[in-house]
Amino acid sequence: MSKAASSVERYWAGQVDLMRSLPGAVRRREPDSIHDLRAAGRRLRATIRIYRPLLPQKQAARLLDGLRWYNGVLGEARDAEVAAQHVGKLLEVVSGGSSLPGSDELIARLAEHQERTAAAADEMLSSGRSKALMEELSRFVAAPWRAPMARGGRGPRRSQIVKRVAWAERRASTVWEQFDGASLASEALAPTRHRLRRRIKAARYGYESLGGTVKDASERAERHAGAADVLGEMQDAVVLEEVLSGDSSPAAQAVLSEQRNRSLDAAERATGIVRDALA
Repeated sequence: MSKAASSVERYWAGQVDLMRSLPGAVRRREPDSIHDLRAAGRRLRATIRIYRPLLPQKQAARLLDGLRWYNGVLGEARDAEVAAQHVGKLLEVVSGGSSLPGSDELIARLAEHQERTAAAADEMLSSGRSKALMEELSRFVAAPWRAPMARGGRGPRRSQIVKRVAWAERRASTVWEQFDGASLASEALAPTRHRLRRRIKAARYGYESLGGTVKDASERAERHAGAADVLGEMQDAVVLEEVLSGDSSPAAQAVLSEQRNRSLDAAERATGIVRDALA
């Protein structure tokens, strides 16, 4: 088996191990547990999609569907967690040490939503569907490749693995080209910007899965991570606009104003960072 294929197998096994070990930490509400569990699921889904032509097709379809559901529930819990934490930090910045009208109510509302979505994640992780997904993932990591490739333990060739990661990066570049010089700060292009971020993250995970088996893979993964992070700073503004929709309190409006300024600052930095990542 090629070193690249072996590296991908280890990557998958590592993510599945996290999915086995982290649910207890989520139930105990340990810091970053929801983030880490969601990240493992997203890495698996993204890379299964990248390497899908090399995998058993029916099994890959089942896993992609199951992981979309799994990641969706965790995503709601993580978004609520991030919103509560982020708003708390922004309030400290904009309040100048005093309490803005509506801040206590805002914090309480976000904390309630955070716990409600975390409880939904607990229920999901204990469900029969989640257990069935974990059983399917265990079978998958034990023998992931399509039968013709798996015979004799060969697995895919290095060139096949690298070709699929290049495909993922081209998908990100295709979205980037749609901006065609337009500002990343454009509200009208927010959905396209979010799609760009998702595709850059997928390419990042593809490069991560190669480990040290392909020259410059680790460096490219880091550059993609940086691009995803700066685009994430801009996405924070979109998320807060949704979370605080309808809240006209001084506290909510001050938080939104501060986050919009931070988003504009991120937009100024993002163009060069994204261009370098996809060069």
